[in-house]
Formats: sequence, structure tokens, C-alpha cells
Amino acid sequence: MDPFTTPLHKFTLPTTLTTDKIDSFRITYAQEPRMGARPVAVLTKTKEDCTIYGNIITTYLSQAETNKFQRNKPAQVQIHLKTTEGQVMQSRVIHLCVHDSLDTKEL
Repeated sequence: MDPFTTPLHKFTLPTTLTTDKIDSFRITYAQEPRMGARPVAVLTKTKEDCTIYGNIITTYLSQAETNKFQRNKPAQVQIHLKTTEGQVMQSRVIHLCVHDSLDTKEL
């Protein structure tokens, strides 16, 4: 992921989890504030911030949002979801590389 860009993140859920079966969810983006520390949430996206089509969740990150991440440090992403039947589940942690950038301003 690059600072000051607007990436589209796409998450594919199991085929049994379709739009009509998802009550709520959040996608948490986190980074370690310092080496060896527990990751801290940098950004959270909810159902209102995303598009769901079938079993696919998509969300865009803004330039300001991608700029919140520390450069050259890995980031983690995880989805926490509640179904309309009350079942709560979470994805495995996804690891992202956050790259450096010469840009220091939004376009």
C-alpha cells in the first residue's frame, strides 16, 4: 500500500455469507507503533463504508486514510463479522506492506 493513493480493497467471504446474511462487520487496519509492540488500530471501516455484492466486500481507502500508516512498516487487516443469525466470526489476519513515498501532500 502506498501513502496518498486511493486503493480498492476487495475481500471475498465464504459463498454462504451473502449480503442478506450479513448483519454488521468492521474491517480493522492496524500497525505496531514500535517494533515488538501489540498492533494498534489505525483505521476501521464498517458496513456503511463498504459495498457488498454477493459474498464480496469492497472498500476504497482515501489519500488521507493511506497517509495514516507509518511508512516501511507492515500493516495488518482483519474482518470481524456478525451474521443475521447472531453468529460472530473473524478472518485470519492479512498482512500488507506499506511503502515509502516522496509525496507529502494530497492531490
